[in-house]
Amino acid sequence: MTSTLRLYGTENMGWEQVPIVMARLGLAKELAINLKQFPAKWQFFVNGWGHISSEVEEDARGTSYFRTNPVNIIGSTTGEKVPLPAWPFRHMSMEAMSVMATAMNESLLQSHEGIIRLFPAFDLSKDGRFTLHAQGGFIISSEIKSGKIVWVALKSIHGNDCSLELPWVNATMVSNKFTKNKMMSGGVINFKTKPNEEILLLPNGSKLESWKVLNENPSANENVKYHSSGKTQLGIPRMF
Repeated sequence: MTSTLRLYGTENMGWEQVPIVMARLGLAKELAINLKQFPAKWQFFVNGWGHISSEVEEDARGTSYFRTNPVNIIGSTTGEKVPLPAWPFRHMSMEAMSVMATAMNESLLQSHEGIIRLFPAFDLSKDGRFTLHAQGGFIISSEIKSGKIVWVALKSIHGNDCSLELPWVNATMVSNKFTKNKMMSGGVINFKTKPNEEILLLPNGSKLESWKVLNENPSANENVKYHSSGKTQLGIPRMF
């Protein structure tokens, strides 16, 4: 599967799930390149609105303000058609950008096989944090720095059994439902949870007494965000 994907390369239509397949196969390098190029290829309008067809076709539509499409007149016995302005009816969709968002999520967290996996297709040259939902009713948060996973937090909504691929050889498990910390070994670990249980997993050697949870207060974005290609953006500049 990996060889086939590398042979045929990236998607030919915006709705194709090639980036998601890259994440499922753990192709972090290829996915990082794909995600970097994706907005310039499929987002033709501001604020994430894109299209599923080729860039050439969309560029032609975008520059042809006076273009018309022949529309059949219902009931015409002669096949009469009228020219309908194409500009107000340009096709805008979220299909392509939803593929990109899913691929990004899959690079951070996967649980489709019943096993929670952390950063399975993440570009290790970057740092990152996330909070995402996993199958089985779990909310997972984690952080990676300099290619190493620093911590894992898990909240069990329904109290289901959990299977998680431990990112370290040995770890300490802390929970708000038991008083004594547990020691866990590497590989895929299986453990029971309780409804609304909150669990923290840290690699052995971490100092639990120095652990703190800090709230972030990010400032609101007031500026247009431009893609590195210069071809697309989020937002439009102020016009006054």
